[in-house]
Parts: sequence; C-alpha cells; structure tokens
Amino acid sequence: MIDLEGQFLPYPQQQDVPTDNSFSATFNEPDSVYYSIGQFSTNAVEIVSSFNEMGYNLVNLCISPIIWNS
Repeated sequence: MIDLEGQFLPYPQQQDVPTDNSFSATFNEPDSVYYSIGQFSTNAVEIVSSFNEMGYNLVNLCISPIIWNS
C-alpha cells in the first residue's frame, strides 16, 4: 500500500474538447457527494459473501484500489 501525503480533491469527469478548439467546454464543478466519506469504503478488501460450490469454498470480495481516510 502506498500512502500519499497531502490532500487531494476528486473532480468529476470533464467534457472532451477537440484539439482544434472548435468549441470551449465549461468546467463541471464537483458536487458535495465527491467529498462525502460515507460513499467510499475505508477498507482495502471486504468479504461480501462466502459459499460452497461443488465442494469448493468460495468468497466474493469487494476490493477498493483507493482508500479514503476521513
């Protein structure tokens, strides 16, 4: 796991702009949902379910490649 120092704010995807600048796009301001920690997992891996299939013990995992710290 790599810890990044500092504070980083996620922004929504912006509109594509052609390289010939035939039009200019406006910046999409972030919604407050982007800053809500409750929307994101604080665990790297969570077991969603476990079950037995044809004699094999299997698990469904939820893997979060990015962990948000409050």
